[in-house]
Amino acid sequence: MASEYVVVVPAYGRDYRSKREVLAAWDDGHDFQCQPSGRYVSKRDKPAHVALQVRYNKLARVLIIE
Repeated sequence: MASEYVVVVPAYGRDYRSKREVLAAWDDGHDFQCQPSGRYVSKRDKPAHVALQVRYNKLARVLIIE
């Protein structure tokens, strides 16, 4: 179980329309940007104790990645 949640958005102006697209990008190692700090995170460097709240589809939807 995650002890901390961090809100992230797709980096470099990308956006995704579905959960499937978000998960495919995550599995491919694409970067996501932490809000509001601006730091970048990807699958290869996400701390194990942190869950990500991914905002996508023009920030209207949320997907949790643990």
